[in-house]
Amino acid sequence: MQTRIFLCVLAVMCLGALAGWSAPITYTVKTPGAVSVGVYDAKGRLLRTLQSGKKITEAGVNTIEWDGKDDLGTLQLPGLYTVKGHSANLGWQYQLLMGNAGKPPYLTEDSKGAWGGVWGHVKDIVADDTGKNLYILWAMEEGTPALLKIDPQGGVSTFKLWGAHTNWGWGTCQTLAADAKYVYVANYQTIDDPANKGKKLLRSLIWRVNAETGEYATTYEENAGIVAEVSRISTDTIPERPRNWEMYDTPSKRKSPGFATNLFGLAVGPQYLYCSLRLENKILLLDKNTGKKLDEVSIPEPGGLAMAPDGNLYALSGTQLMKLSAQGKRLATVIATGLEAPYDLCVDTKGLLYISDQATSMQIKVFSPAGKLVQTIGKAGGRPYAGEWAKMKENLLFPTGPAVTADGTLYVGEECAPKRVAIFKKGRWADEWVGPLASGCAKMDIADEENPEYIYQSYWPEDMLRYKVDYAKKTFVVDAVWGYFGVGAGGVEYRKKNGIKQYQEFSSGRSGGQVRHYQGNTFLCTFGSFYRVEGYNLIPSGIVNTGVWSQDTTFDLVSKEWKSRPPGDRRFIAWRDVNGDWMPQENEVDWTAPASAATKMPLAAFWLRPYVAPNMDIYLYGWKLPCQGLDAQSNPIYSWVKAERLPLRPMGVLADPKIAWNLNSKMLNLPYDAPRDLPGAIYPGGREMNLWTDPQDGSLYLASDMEGKGKGLGWAASGIYARIGRLSPQGEWLWMTGEKALGFAKPGQCYKLGGFAGVAKGCLFINDWMGQYRVYDKDSGLYVGSLFADLCRGPKLDENVISVEFNEGHVYTHPKTGQIYALAGDSTGLKLFTVTGVEQIERFTGTVTLPAQ
Repeated sequence: MQTRIFLCVLAVMCLGALAGWSAPITYTVKTPGAVSVGVYDAKGRLLRTLQSGKKITEAGVNTIEWDGKDDLGTLQLPGLYTVKGHSANLGWQYQLLMGNAGKPPYLTEDSKGAWGGVWGHVKDIVADDTGKNLYILWAMEEGTPALLKIDPQGGVSTFKLWGAHTNWGWGTCQTLAADAKYVYVANYQTIDDPANKGKKLLRSLIWRVNAETGEYATTYEENAGIVAEVSRISTDTIPERPRNWEMYDTPSKRKSPGFATNLFGLAVGPQYLYCSLRLENKILLLDKNTGKKLDEVSIPEPGGLAMAPDGNLYALSGTQLMKLSAQGKRLATVIATGLEAPYDLCVDTKGLLYISDQATSMQIKVFSPAGKLVQTIGKAGGRPYAGEWAKMKENLLFPTGPAVTADGTLYVGEECAPKRVAIFKKGRWADEWVGPLASGCAKMDIADEENPEYIYQSYWPEDMLRYKVDYAKKTFVVDAVWGYFGVGAGGVEYRKKNGIKQYQEFSSGRSGGQVRHYQGNTFLCTFGSFYRVEGYNLIPSGIVNTGVWSQDTTFDLVSKEWKSRPPGDRRFIAWRDVNGDWMPQENEVDWTAPASAATKMPLAAFWLRPYVAPNMDIYLYGWKLPCQGLDAQSNPIYSWVKAERLPLRPMGVLADPKIAWNLNSKMLNLPYDAPRDLPGAIYPGGREMNLWTDPQDGSLYLASDMEGKGKGLGWAASGIYARIGRLSPQGEWLWMTGEKALGFAKPGQCYKLGGFAGVAKGCLFINDWMGQYRVYDKDSGLYVGSLFADLCRGPKLDENVISVEFNEGHVYTHPKTGQIYALAGDSTGLKLFTVTGVEQIERFTGTVTLPAQ
């Protein structure tokens, strides 16, 4: 048997020799490390990646065989070929995390580290029965808990006692209540109405957890955690909730922001669980153990609820405060005047009432038990939406739930940027806990490469922060805050408050961005949008965008309406603020298509990251849009008439055609002039297409990730393809690399590609959604290594783990020190690392002769 196996192997080897595809390659490594080797043709194009990141532990001579084929399996012609390779030892070191008050700020195995839900802001805070610990509720979570128990005086390991996860399907959290045994949380969600096809219902739920452990505690029959479903009402009957800027700036709409949320307030007593149904004008009394409805009380516009020290119930009602007995009987109107848009309240051990009042107040108002105003906390009118944070942070904006601990410290949440809990002692601002933006799956995490102490972070759809970093001390502060409260898709709206200009536009929250310095101006470039950075002001400058189009309609910036267009007639837009009023006029908006384009224009994918070069030229979806300079307002000038079609080429073929056998040109979202004669070919497009240009030689870097149900682990299974490429300025491919990992990623493989993060010292960094940077040599295309722990392999949670979805980041070189830094965020905040080993890469080159057949 052994002899027969040997003969078969020998026969295969002989056939291989006769076919001429066996060519030995010998290389010498002086520095042990991860070694990658590739074969290149006479034009310098990567034909075959023979080895990706193989660990070589000893210096010396190594041999590898080449079968004479390229990466697609095509046998190459006999002749002389170039061999390139390198040995690398890539490393990283954690420096700090921006935007999280946890101790430590990153996730830990004992769950005592990072704090805060991902989506939304702090909705409510209550003190426990001892008055020493706090329960904090965030609007929604995705990976990190939305309900937390905090020891505000705790040390490194006791700041967060536990975090309780909500069910994603439950929707949004609104408020909470607690007794010695349980913590109760109000949630609301939109569901289909089974009795009316196409209609929606607003469903209101109450869930609870054990106050000691944070584990679900339920007696309700539906699923774990839910105590009761208290309401289902048709969404057709719900008034549209005004945006915060409308409530702030429009007197006629200065109502409590919660009036479009039905289940608004919770309180718990010895027998009852009380819940206010704002849209139904009633308070329900439930058995707090079973969730069974026992009684209800009619009361207009009920809001926040709180138990009084004497066992009675306080209930906000419109702009008044009512006092009810434990059984729901009205006892008195405690506060009849002096509140504008009360949101929530709490009671301290002395019986003092703390009410968060919004509208033009934006304060915490403190009343005696008899309803007399004794103190206001925060500046009347609140802080502005945006500006220098050090001058703003002591005041409030859209305060939500207040809580007072036994020592008299007041904690207040806010429903606006930045995510934080504001802390007051004796009525004066004392401290703050800044919470996490959805970094990594945020829409922009970038450093100003010329002034890297400034780091910008956006959070869809409302928030933009700028941090100021001290690299030597490894510390940061929130430097500037810009709140995006605006008119929604396609529009540009502005607000002026305390000299700070406010605005919102459709694409501000999308992925990707750069900070560019051009002709004496600093520009913050987001998803097709441009803002001049002038101190602590962001000045809307223009929009260059393809993202506001559907198949047959276009959102008109001027009329603020969706307008029909002939089928297939898709136009690009270029707007710049010629007259400086921050509003689009007809003469400022260019709807023309590129001169070289046919009537059918491809749409920009949602995750497309336009690249703005240092000279302000824009590269996006197969086009280069040159900057024509600046106008009198210092706005970049763009016109799609000047657009140039980029000479893009196919990125390769699917590694496993069986996964995507039914893909067609429509699904691939191919450019209108792309060739269709390569079966299974993947072109720049699909759900994601990311494009960068090299400012040194004009070559193009592209990444393609095809959406679909493929193979892989976790989130990575949603992708069926991964490919990274580099093309010359003339469109000739120089290398294509990367491979979709179907299980645990091997060196050189990707789980799911995100955006390009930067080029540093000859290395190209790209995001992998499962929590790592993949690094390639920009000239050879060979795999250099990966940064951070592989989340799929279940590493111990520490500072080196980037939790999904890691689709946004930035790698840059500090202009003063030459140190390479990597920004890499996750649901806990934005981490900063140093990158090592890039300068020490050992590169080698040689030749190999492919013999004739």
